[in-house]
Amino acid sequence: MDALKAFLTISRANVQVVSFASATLGVFLGAVTLEEVLSLDVLVFVILFFVLITFACNINCVFDVPVDRLRKREIAAAVMYFGKRRLPNLLFLEALVALCLSVFLIFRGHWDVAFLALLGLYLGWAYSAPPLRVKGKGAIGPIPVILGVYVAPLIGGYLLVNKQLTLLFLGFVAGYAVMNLGINLVNTCEDFSEDRILGIRTIAHSLGLKRTLNRAFESTLIGGGTALLCLIGMGYPKLVQATDFACAALLFFTLSIITIFSTSYEIMKVGAGRDLEAAAKINAKKMPKWFVITRYPMWLFALTLLFM
Repeated sequence: MDALKAFLTISRANVQVVSFASATLGVFLGAVTLEEVLSLDVLVFVILFFVLITFACNINCVFDVPVDRLRKREIAAAVMYFGKRRLPNLLFLEALVALCLSVFLIFRGHWDVAFLALLGLYLGWAYSAPPLRVKGKGAIGPIPVILGVYVAPLIGGYLLVNKQLTLLFLGFVAGYAVMNLGINLVNTCEDFSEDRILGIRTIAHSLGLKRTLNRAFESTLIGGGTALLCLIGMGYPKLVQATDFACAALLFFTLSIITIFSTSYEIMKVGAGRDLEAAAKINAKKMPKWFVITRYPMWLFALTLLFM
């Protein structure tokens, strides 16, 4: 295993490639024109987002080796490739880069965005690393993921171009976070037996597989619906112009309705099976697809509004 392949493995590159929407949605919804998006500050913010996500993924893989050895052996092997000496250096370098980029944003007048970035760095550590290791604290386990991956980046991106937060935008962030939580809960159920063997108590152990998968379905549907209602509210002033771009935006909005319903339906079927853990293991592989089809129609909707 070469260094690049090992690094991409422990960075969960297959999931990160679909995270560009989370890095830029807040920017798109906060900006008034496309020109505001095409700035050095936004570029630095997007780079910072991926550095933080990489740090969180890397540290999670480091402390999940005992679990991954039971089934996800390629991830455990990738961690072992770097070894105990190089991995701390890698994590330190990622944290240092995140700190430097945050300081840059402070000097650019975005102390609020830098604060959210440093909060994300802390949450990435707290989720996986002892002594906190929140992921093993039962029902509160998903909180660092919700805040660090789905709430802080959207709010930070918005504040980068617009310091006036609105209730509609905050409602969208809440819905978006809950929707993505629903998808992530399927992944939590996937490792149910492996986590239990090693004494790791996740939300799936607190609620049970059936209830967790039911919450996954409900969260995806209700969160996605809430996000869409707020999104159409934010776009309404431009949509009433009835231009070609407005028609395109409405097309993407309609597509988003379809994809959220279809994803929710697929997750509902996971919770309706006889062997829930086996179903979760099989369907967790669909997570990148679910992230793409639920996030990017919203992303395209927000992007289209910038041309109006």
